[in-house]
Amino acid sequence: MKNIFYITMKWPVKSETFCVRDILALKKIGHTVTVLSLLTEDKDSSSIKKNMGGSSIPSKSLTLYRLVLGLVYSLLNIKIFLSLFYYLFRNEKKVMHLLKSVLLIPSTFWCLSEIEKEKPEVVHLFWGHYPSMLGYCLRRKRINTKLSMFLGAYDLATQYALSSEVSKEADYLFTHAKENLKELKKRDFRTSRFNVVYRGLDLDALKLEKINKNRYQITIVSRLIKEKNIQSVIEAFKLVKKEQEEAKLFIIGEGDYRDELELLVKRYSLNKSVLFLGYKTQKFIFDFLSRSNLFILLSYKKGECLPNSVKEAMLLGCIPLVSKTPGIDELITNGETGFIVENQSRSAIASLILELFEKNLEDIRIKAKHKVESEFDVMKSMQKYSNIWFK
Repeated sequence: MKNIFYITMKWPVKSETFCVRDILALKKIGHTVTVLSLLTEDKDSSSIKKNMGGSSIPSKSLTLYRLVLGLVYSLLNIKIFLSLFYYLFRNEKKVMHLLKSVLLIPSTFWCLSEIEKEKPEVVHLFWGHYPSMLGYCLRRKRINTKLSMFLGAYDLATQYALSSEVSKEADYLFTHAKENLKELKKRDFRTSRFNVVYRGLDLDALKLEKINKNRYQITIVSRLIKEKNIQSVIEAFKLVKKEQEEAKLFIIGEGDYRDELELLVKRYSLNKSVLFLGYKTQKFIFDFLSRSNLFILLSYKKGECLPNSVKEAMLLGCIPLVSKTPGIDELITNGETGFIVENQSRSAIASLILELFEKNLEDIRIKAKHKVESEFDVMKSMQKYSNIWFK
């Protein structure tokens, strides 16, 4: 049994169930995992953990007391503090990144003090942007622990200067799509050092009894933000509804853009056909997807890469219609395991939906499910992490 520290920005986060899955898989393998987060917990963190299945995971988040401890510890390690400060001011060109980094220095040093006290075998930076501050300090503190770092599409989109420096000093580097290697190479990262390990699903949790699909049911599971492009789906659905009266669109999730989306639905008089279900538990989502025929995610959000919601939908028999985002062809073969929608005109989307309503899609469902089961199993993925860390 090995002791591993996971470093996140915030814990728990509703949209990061994949982090919970990874940690629970490591626990099944036999490791002890503790989460340290650089930010404070939300008030409803206990219910979020319960809904995500993460209540059993030990974690520590920033508090006022820990903030003070971090400030004191930074003064006790003044050389490391000044080195970090100097590097940030010299190399970080984005003012917002710089300001956020300065604000995160106390929590970074609090995490460093926890690592010095507990001495885990591995410290894993679950995100490769601001948590890389801790990686930088950890190397200069010379604590006898291995440093592991993940750099994904979101980290690359963030373009945080310190990420590159810490990647040179990390013992292990990971990313979650082959497509990311191209972007890493463009930015002069040593791609030969990166291990590509897909984010996986808990296949046991997704074994539901076979349920008949509702042919005309479409589902979206997403944060309700503009970049997820749900507005385009609603506009296309208006055309679908004219041709197929039984069609229904269900939207699961919450976000700042919900009010605008609801106004759009009201404007098109689709209130009875487009239903907003809000934030739901994993069990509810899985049950709901098992009944849905189509799953749509036409996101253009930066950092979108192999969305877990698409994998879940495929495993539960939904036919995915997705936008052309980086790495998506590693998950979906167009026309065989789903559909990659490159022509995003409202009429083209509506025509595809109407066409699929009338097709026998069983062969695609079988192939999509097999794809996820064979390549996106969280136990296999985290066993790869374990093997690399402790070979």
